[in-house]
Amino acid sequence: MSPFSKVEMSPFVVVKEASSTREVRSRWSPLLPMSQRELTRLEVIQRVKRKTLKQRQAAELLSISVRQVKRLYKTYQANGAAGLISKRRGQPSNNRLPAKTINKARGLLRSRYPDFGPTLATEKLAIEGVSLRVETVRQLLVGEGL
Repeated sequence: MSPFSKVEMSPFVVVKEASSTREVRSRWSPLLPMSQRELTRLEVIQRVKRKTLKQRQAAELLSISVRQVKRLYKTYQANGAAGLISKRRGQPSNNRLPAKTINKARGLLRSRYPDFGPTLATEKLAIEGVSLRVETVRQLLVGEGL
C-alpha cells in the first residue's frame, strides 16, 4: 500500500433549483491545478495534520528538512491547499537572457553570420559584444532556420 492513504478532496455541493443546477461552494475552494509534486506534498501535509504521520517522517518522505515541513504545515493551515502551490507558476525563469541580447544576436546571425556553425558564430558574436554560450547560439541558429 502507498505511504499516502486518504486524501481530503474539495467536494462541490450540487443544489437543485427550480429548473437549473448550480454549484454551491460553501466553505470549499475551487479546483486548483497542482503538479504531481504539489499533490504529494498536500497528501503528506494532510497526514501530518491528521497526526497519522510525524513531521520527521514527512520530511523523509518529501526529502526536505523538518523545518521546511513545519513551514509547509503552517502555510497549509493559513491558506489551505492553495498555499502549497508554487508562487512562481506562470512566471518566466530568472535565468532567461534579456530580449535585447537575443534580438541583437539574431540580427547579427541573420545579417553577418548566416553560414557559420555555432562555435565560430559564438566567437564572432563575442567580438561584437554579445556573449552567449555555444548551445544558446546553436538554438538560435536552429530557431532561425540557418
